[in-house]
Amino acid sequence: MTPTGDGLQVSSPNNRATRSSVWALAKTTVHVGLTVIALSQPLRAAPLYLPETGQFTMLQGSVIQALDQFGADIDLHVSSDPSLTQPVRKGLTASTPRGFLNRICTDYHLDWYFDGQTLFVTPASETVSEDVALDGVPFPTLTESLKARQISDARFPVRRTPDGQHITVFGPPRFRALVNQTIAALGEVQSDGVTIYRGSTMQKIPPR
Repeated sequence: MTPTGDGLQVSSPNNRATRSSVWALAKTTVHVGLTVIALSQPLRAAPLYLPETGQFTMLQGSVIQALDQFGADIDLHVSSDPSLTQPVRKGLTASTPRGFLNRICTDYHLDWYFDGQTLFVTPASETVSEDVALDGVPFPTLTESLKARQISDARFPVRRTPDGQHITVFGPPRFRALVNQTIAALGEVQSDGVTIYRGSTMQKIPPR
């Protein structure tokens, strides 16, 4: 392995090359991996799909720098919390992109959430429970909408409170924000009713 000027190290099982990168990742492996994924699943859709191969080694830099480079090297938009300035432990190594993401999140107490476009990484301390009013939106309607919009995440539960008028949302900031936005959107549909267009005719169905 050869250190670069900025303290980042790159290598691969098949060759050795110098590159300003967070990890050791053979270019041919990346291209093949992304091609296979693109044929089977869209890279920009929840759940998060990552290349299956590639070895990564971090020599120095902050957590936010490591995550930024991680996203740049696999063509994934990453939004890291600005507070993640702590240095990454020298020699942090992972054998796959998924392994790198899980390792850095475990070692530095982080949570990640992918909204279909951007990977959000925040401190675990920001993953909290929030009480949210349903504002008349039926709970089953909300849960089905969250699934349909690919917002739901098994790690972050959404539960109805005993009074049936609120929910408890547990998750990182981006996930909680999307749940709130979904409730607001469903509430607007309920208050405005539904408009159906058939050619040049329009039918207004009032809210129930």
